[in-house]
Amino acid sequence: MVAGGGHRHGGAAAERGEGRGKRIGGPRLTPGRRRRRERRPERRKAAARHGSTGTAAFRRSATETERWTRSARLRRTRRRRRRSGRRSGATTAADRSSAVTAERESDGASSIPAERESGEGIITRMYFRVVLGRDKFEAAIRRRIEVLNRNQCEQEGCGRAQAQRAQKLEERARALEERARALDQRETTLAAHEATAAEAESTLCLREEALAERNRTTLAVEALVARRAEELRL
Repeated sequence: MVAGGGHRHGGAAAERGEGRGKRIGGPRLTPGRRRRRERRPERRKAAARHGSTGTAAFRRSATETERWTRSARLRRTRRRRRRSGRRSGATTAADRSSAVTAERESDGASSIPAERESGEGIITRMYFRVVLGRDKFEAAIRRRIEVLNRNQCEQEGCGRAQAQRAQKLEERARALEERARALDQRETTLAAHEATAAEAESTLCLREEALAERNRTTLAVEALVARRAEELRL
């Protein structure tokens, strides 16, 4: 017999015959799917025995678990603060229960009865939270120390570079001062030469004036001698 309802309503298609529909556990499952479905109850039992109802808790790191519980506690605290104006007995009891649950979850316990009864779940959660959290904390501290050492080395390198640059600037300033001093000496030497040249020019002017006077005197004497000679001829 073919299952009723057609292939769109949970039954098999008429042309497929007996037992050809996509039923759970039917003949259309691949061997891998069949093995996984057979293993699911065993995995659930193992997860409940180890303190979790799913495999996500094993993959979740201690930091993520702590962040998740912290965010849950913050949400509950905000809710309690928002409703702290008027409280009924049921609200107070619910808040107290949620606070106790959050406290127990932060200590490593769980609100699920199977996990609450099992001590292995608490130990597993404490292992993940304490050991892995401590390892991650130590790794973070080591990374922070490495970053600080790197920053210190970079700062020391920058300090050395700045000291070398300051030393070069000081040497350049000293060279500029020496060059300015040499230019001053050259200017004083040039001024002295100019003064000497001015004195020489004035001396030459005086000598030229003396020569002009001498020439005038010579001309006057020659004129007198010529006049005397004419007088003697007469």
